[in-house]
Amino acid sequence: MPTTVQVKVNTVQHISIPKKSDPSVNLNYVEITGYDNTNRKGFKKRFFATKQDNTATVNAEIADTLKQDDWVEVVMDDTSYKNVQTIRKISAPSGADVPSQSQGGSGGGGKRGGGSNGMTKEEWALKDLKKEISIHRQAALKNAVVACSADSSKVTKAKMEQIEKMALRMTAFLDSGDFDGPMLKAEVPSPVVSKEPGDEQDVPGMNDQPTPPTVAEDDDIPF
Repeated sequence: MPTTVQVKVNTVQHISIPKKSDPSVNLNYVEITGYDNTNRKGFKKRFFATKQDNTATVNAEIADTLKQDDWVEVVMDDTSYKNVQTIRKISAPSGADVPSQSQGGSGGGGKRGGGSNGMTKEEWALKDLKKEISIHRQAALKNAVVACSADSSKVTKAKMEQIEKMALRMTAFLDSGDFDGPMLKAEVPSPVVSKEPGDEQDVPGMNDQPTPPTVAEDDDIPF
């Protein structure tokens, strides 16, 4: 049974891909990305832009009229490829609460700056930073194991500590270019709060008590 989904469009673009059986021949496609409101996930599908006589397909003609944030109903076949059968422009479905995609990606991954999944620029930056840290640590650990495994027949506590120290130094090098440098931390810096004029002045509060006067101690010297 064909699959029908309601999609909020993000991008529509024409692409050409060499034919597998004959790389000298390019196949022309239209690719639509957006948000699949039916299944609550990103959407990315491509379909033929031209027929064998090089005239535009009906679906390509419809796709060329779409713009960002338009809604379409896409019918796909029941094969594992889910090939696009028909595209029909529709009004926004009742109850659909999908943010504008003007700042973000395709929903199938997205770009920095937010997107159809509602992530902010700071959240995207943190996600990218975590990914970079993970890649660095994996590379550092792999190389540390190789460097410290001249004799891999015995895995001792000392050997593990050696690998750990080597991995940390390699991670620091990947993060900062220095084996003794700082490592990246997966945290978003706190926003800087600007001060209003007068904030730097020391204004005593209502409950502040005056500082008691200094009382000289008796030095036991007789007069």
